[in-house]
Amino acid sequence: MGRQDTWRKVKQSTARSMRPQDKRTWPAVAMAVALLLYLSTFQTVVNGSVSPYTTDVGEIQNALPRWGTIHWTGYPLYTFLGSLFVTLLGWLGVPPAAGASLFSTLWGVVSVGLLATLLQELDVSGTLAALATLVAATSTSAITSTPTPAASAAS
Repeated sequence: MGRQDTWRKVKQSTARSMRPQDKRTWPAVAMAVALLLYLSTFQTVVNGSVSPYTTDVGEIQNALPRWGTIHWTGYPLYTFLGSLFVTLLGWLGVPPAAGASLFSTLWGVVSVGLLATLLQELDVSGTLAALATLVAATSTSAITSTPTPAASAAS
């Protein structure tokens, strides 16, 4: 009986130690998975797609290394920090288009971590918070996935 009790305690303590108790674990896991997913689509050359949903990508990749303006609203904080980031990476030999993509990837991964942390603060379990965050991180927005009224009328 003594051996079985000892074995049961070992199994229980092992199971407990394998469960992440730290609230930073699941956001870090979600961030790592998102980083891997985002790097799998990482653009190192200026976007040349004819799709209207990707025209902003090329504009951002062209504007940041030139310290230019993105759209008429300008996204001033994103543009300033992105231009600085791309310039610093340029000094290290990173191509401008790759630097702009890396800057967006960085903020995408940060937003994944923040959302997972927020969900955990709202008492969502760590596993569910990480999964929900990854679903949000890999989903298209309602704007780009919903046909416009004109497109619906034309069909």
